[in-house]
Amino acid sequence: MDLVSRRTMLAAPCLGTLAIAVAAGAATATTPGALANLSTWMDLASVPGASWAMLDSFGAISSGAIGYAKANAEPAIPDTLFEAASLSKVVLAVAIHDMVREGLIDLDQPVAEHFAFTADAATRSITPRHLLSHSS
Repeated sequence: MDLVSRRTMLAAPCLGTLAIAVAAGAATATTPGALANLSTWMDLASVPGASWAMLDSFGAISSGAIGYAKANAEPAIPDTLFEAASLSKVVLAVAIHDMVREGLIDLDQPVAEHFAFTADAATRSITPRHLLSHSS
């Protein structure tokens, strides 16, 4: 894999992590600075465009876009759809850990117990911990 491809593949998780931190309120004080650096990070990773959304503790939403939606220089807008690559893994991990913290699920309780179908013997013992470690 060449260097540009590696940078591009690393950009989505990095930008996604920023989005999750901002949405969770962890970066509230530094959000303007983080967004100011977004174009620099995108340039370093050869990412043509991105969109973002933030929710504050009162539920107010702000969103925006930077760069281009497609290689043909079509400007990105907040509603632009981008491929998420492996970002869904990070988002799912945060959601699962939030549910664990709230006592809604146990990392070692079989996932099949949460659904209204009968799992076959091979999948009956898969737990959220297995899914998070990609070892199921």
